[in-house]
Amino acid sequence: MKAVAISALSSGQGKTMFAMALLHWLKTNIGSVRPYKVGPDYIDPRFHEKITGVDSINLDLYMMTEDEVKSTFLYYAKGVENLVIEGVMGFYDGIDYGTSTYEVTKAVNVPTILVVSAEGSYATIVPTLKGMMEYKPNNTIQGVILNKLSSEKHFQTIKNQIKKELPQLKILGWTQKSLDTISSRHLGLDLTELNNEKLSELSESVMKNIDIPELLKFMEYKNEIEVRADYWLHEVDKIKQTCGNLTLTVVNDEAFSFIYPQNLHFFEKVFGKVHRISTLNDEEIPSGTDIVYIPGGYVETPEVAPIVHKATRFKQSLQKFANNPDKKIYAECAGLMFLGEKIQTTDDKWIEGAGILPLNFEIQKIRHRLGYYKAVDKNNLNIYKGHAFHYSRPVPVNEDLSGIKWGLFKERDKKATAGAWTNENKNVLGTYLHSLFFNQPDLVLEYLTPSVLSPRV
Repeated sequence: MKAVAISALSSGQGKTMFAMALLHWLKTNIGSVRPYKVGPDYIDPRFHEKITGVDSINLDLYMMTEDEVKSTFLYYAKGVENLVIEGVMGFYDGIDYGTSTYEVTKAVNVPTILVVSAEGSYATIVPTLKGMMEYKPNNTIQGVILNKLSSEKHFQTIKNQIKKELPQLKILGWTQKSLDTISSRHLGLDLTELNNEKLSELSESVMKNIDIPELLKFMEYKNEIEVRADYWLHEVDKIKQTCGNLTLTVVNDEAFSFIYPQNLHFFEKVFGKVHRISTLNDEEIPSGTDIVYIPGGYVETPEVAPIVHKATRFKQSLQKFANNPDKKIYAECAGLMFLGEKIQTTDDKWIEGAGILPLNFEIQKIRHRLGYYKAVDKNNLNIYKGHAFHYSRPVPVNEDLSGIKWGLFKERDKKATAGAWTNENKNVLGTYLHSLFFNQPDLVLEYLTPSVLSPRV
């Protein structure tokens, strides 16, 4: 087995470009690849999946314990030849939450390559690398790739200095400046550009000056993790006792695509049946469904908003479902917005939501929330973990605030602010919090279980 983590000094250094090129090269030339992503990210894993054809798995030390991270890593590595972890931001960013690439790679003991932009620099690269390697003990930085270089001569100049000052650091190659990149768009990358021809061209240009034999040698991995690969599923039996005979329907398409593979796999293990349906195809909720889960996504973008607006059959089936107090609906972020009455789009138009919650949603130019949050349930005071990222702002249709169910807060906040809403029947929850469910049994039993079975508080 081979494994490597790709990190950088900061965002914008070329980490994502190299990770994408490496995934494509390994898939094309070596064999099976499992991508991973550090932190609470839906965007990078989507193009990982586009390149490799398999799920990209998040490793997050805020929402998961260290043993859960280790076991998740092992569980999804089974039968795979190459493992590639893409870091988040800079190597040490997130250390204040205990969630940095430094801490994740140390937990799974995977060697890290730093992708470092050397544009407009040469001698300064060495003390920068020296500081990175000495900042924290037992870090996994063992290799470097120099990005945005002007020539082979530029590379040799820096390489000679690194070899002299940091002989233990493997110099694995370089990439030229002014390479084609994938364009940015609302909330992430433009996946429409990720066709096979574009990927092949990009991978070839990025890998052109990489020392492939040395890189493959660098990636040799000795698994020394002492935890069961299925440990992350340790709550399954407890939850299955309640949910084993229930049917869950997941709304999953381009409009609602922000969903963790671990959540889907967990659902499949604890619920009797799991259906997937699409709003964009205007599909109705299957008969026999007990719970509907609507994840986050891109519901407000011009590409999907008009289609969601016309999804009449789906909306009517969801409204009918919500009117049954023995059913449950759980919706995250874009799913929450869809439960409202009206949604503003990013091109300043308005579309109709399902009308289940008395809220309209305006799109702002600045983010309202970004990062890790906790939710406090105002009724039973349970605390749930997750993360949030949204530009929308809920605007109540009336002055009744009784529908506010959760407050969201960061550790440093003095008070929680409204972050989840329920309906009059109390069987619908829409929230801005994105969560992992496999290690939060109280969240599943309270909000993804019909009222006749849910724990009473």
